[in-house]
Amino acid sequence: RSIAAIARSPDKSLLLPSASSSGSSPMLYSGGSFGASSVSSLGVPSGSGNSSSCSDRFTIETCKETEMLNYLIECFDRVGIEERKAPKMCSQPDVSHLLSNIRSQCISHAALVLQGSLTPPRSVQQQSLLVPYMLCRNLPFGFIQELMRATHQDEDVFGQIFIPILQGLAQAAKECSLDSDNFKYPLMALGELCEIKFGKAHPICSLVTSLPWWLPKPLSTGTGRELQRLSYLGSFFSLSVFAEDDTKVVDKYFSGPAITLENTRVVSQSLQHHLESARQELFKILHCILLNGETREAALSYMATLVNSNLKKSQMQTDDRLVSTDGFMLNFLWVLQQLSTKIKLETVDPMYIFHPRCRITVPSDETRVKATMEELASWVSSLGQDSSLFTEPKFPTECFFLTLHAHHLAILPSCRRYIRRLRAIRELNRTVEELKNTETQWKDSPLAVRHREMLKRCKTQLKKLVRYKACADAGLLDETFLRRCLNFYGVVIQLVLHIMDPAFPNITLPLHPDVPTLFAALPEFYVEDVAEFLFFVVQYCPQIGRA
Repeated sequence: RSIAAIARSPDKSLLLPSASSSGSSPMLYSGGSFGASSVSSLGVPSGSGNSSSCSDRFTIETCKETEMLNYLIECFDRVGIEERKAPKMCSQPDVSHLLSNIRSQCISHAALVLQGSLTPPRSVQQQSLLVPYMLCRNLPFGFIQELMRATHQDEDVFGQIFIPILQGLAQAAKECSLDSDNFKYPLMALGELCEIKFGKAHPICSLVTSLPWWLPKPLSTGTGRELQRLSYLGSFFSLSVFAEDDTKVVDKYFSGPAITLENTRVVSQSLQHHLESARQELFKILHCILLNGETREAALSYMATLVNSNLKKSQMQTDDRLVSTDGFMLNFLWVLQQLSTKIKLETVDPMYIFHPRCRITVPSDETRVKATMEELASWVSSLGQDSSLFTEPKFPTECFFLTLHAHHLAILPSCRRYIRRLRAIRELNRTVEELKNTETQWKDSPLAVRHREMLKRCKTQLKKLVRYKACADAGLLDETFLRRCLNFYGVVIQLVLHIMDPAFPNITLPLHPDVPTLFAALPEFYVEDVAEFLFFVVQYCPQIGRA
């Protein structure tokens, strides 16, 4: 059957492809006909595809637009088939011109269909008809590129076609979880859209950053959680293995009758591989937006706002409802680490956090290395009187300090939560053992019912915490990720030592008794976090220190 026939059938669903097809591209379909020969890859429903979740399959709507779009897509694909069958004949000028015109007509009419020019207008809540095809990675080679090429210079038409696509991809990402492979398809589709460029312009990057929900205005004090839930990229960055963030993962992988050490290790490696894959796509998306000249400022503003909106995550007692989740922040940190990989220390301005145009908010009551609040205020005031002390902030400097502060707000709070959970598990274990050991003393007493109920509650809570810990092991004790953190902190220490003594690495001991003002004015956590992270690594993942 052709695609049009599939669309008219009672069950009009596109199943997401298996992991084996993940190497293909929704923009670069390269195998066989888009008609009858591609039915199997379109995923005609079978016994193995009975999931009703929107994350597992996407439905083709029964409408005139679908019939028209299917016909145009098939026509576009047949041009490619003819070119592959008879390359010599198709290279003749007249034939080549004819095929080019056919492609152009298919794209022009597809644009009219997607705009709703040929049929009654669609509801703004409905996703684009193209979204299921993109997620299933079954569009003909060059279809999306040509559609974008034909429309990107007309702002209104481009927005009418591609904003619903962006909305559909974001909604798909929000519904996906790491409990299946389907999470990768919205990420891959958006990444490939962002990579498409004409000249130096990335049209999708410009469109994404122009959306009202790219960086929405705060509505409450919970700005960190708001950004995660309401900003466009928030749903893509929210993928997480932590049980507090997504219960689907713990329910699928860690809910068996017994969690063995070997099973946990294998599952953790699999989840870490999934996370690595997702984070690479997130990096691709943000990197494209940063590369695009007209959207770089919007990307930096988004990154800085994420950091500034989650300052409360560094507090010992934090209301988790007001800040972004640990999984979200660790994904964001991973992307920043990748952006910082090639930054050379000599290109980083150590004065940046005191620069009048610094994007990062440092609380006025933040403890400094060796300066009182009065000394700090006096020194900063004197800096403001001499603008020659500052240089224009460059991307390497801004990216480095954003990454440094993101470590403070992402990896360290996650480590503290991990340690608190271990402590709670030990305390519950101790309570359970005490109740069991003293059972002969209380089983016939008036308190027996109460003690049995307490024992039951403790066992239930203990089982839950052990499962949550298994998820945290996968999300936090990732050797590759922790090694990246360790390497970055090594660079931070080099910067601190350079501030202490400009002769670094040729430092002469003992150091000069006069403490450099810049070093004294640095936030204390620049040094304290390194020590805390090293202590965590030595206790819970010592092998990365020996690598």
